[in-house]
Amino acid sequence: MTDLALQGSRGLVLGAGGSVGRAWQTGFVAGAIESGLDLGSADLIVGTSAGAIVGAEIALGRDMRTTLPPPSQGDETPPRPDPAILAMITGAAVAPDPAETRRRIGAAALEAVTPDEATAMARPNIVSMKGVPWPRRFRAAAVSITTGQLILLDKSSGASLQQALAASSAMPSVWPPITIGHDRYIDGGVRSSLNADAAADADRVLVISCHSVGAATPRGAALAEEIETLRRHGPTVEVVMPAQRFLDLTDGGRDLLNPSLEIPAFEAGRRQWIDETDRVKRFWDRSTGQPEKRMRG
Repeated sequence: MTDLALQGSRGLVLGAGGSVGRAWQTGFVAGAIESGLDLGSADLIVGTSAGAIVGAEIALGRDMRTTLPPPSQGDETPPRPDPAILAMITGAAVAPDPAETRRRIGAAALEAVTPDEATAMARPNIVSMKGVPWPRRFRAAAVSITTGQLILLDKSSGASLQQALAASSAMPSVWPPITIGHDRYIDGGVRSSLNADAAADADRVLVISCHSVGAATPRGAALAEEIETLRRHGPTVEVVMPAQRFLDLTDGGRDLLNPSLEIPAFEAGRRQWIDETDRVKRFWDRSTGQPEKRMRG
């Protein structure tokens, strides 16, 4: 990757959250578009899982008011991730060797019964990226099953945009690991639902999280620590997280794979934009007055 000199640079981080979280983020961004705020003007966009799909759409300048799939017919069964694998993912962050735990998650993902890679690549919001050139400022977070390490897929990674989004959203035991080059990759949410540290080079970072940050849960506490670590690296950070209406809809964020909730989640996101408009616009539009920084472009 080449160095790009940026002054007052803005980063946008979009977190994991299943198809329901993706719908909520899409509604939020649709509201921003309608009010004239262009989040696509970010100098760097980092997306994880559902957030990678939304981030790519923002970076491509797509009209987020029209990117949501057709409403569910009510006869789809929500995917059921393997509870043992979910427990491994939850425990990875506090494990003595997180990368080794993520390697074991990758091995378990290889053994799980899932659709094949072609089916994973054919999901509506992913197949729509077939043949689409990489947006220069976009990164998709995924985890290597070989090393257990986070990788930020971009135009220099050798992956197509379609492959990168399939990999970033390859939730173990729901979707298969995705082959890119000589390795296979799983959901970036296995490492963190935000991976916000990937935007540490920006002067200001707007984080849109599908999960509560700072909540009295292990995930909430971990996300709060992640945000504080990002702030210590220098950026000014503003966080958008779900309002109560979204938490009520999704059983506190536990029902994020239910396709019947996507349309109400979209509307919840649009309504939340109305509540957050002034705060987000002030943050996005103000000048930092900070000296020029170097960001990898």
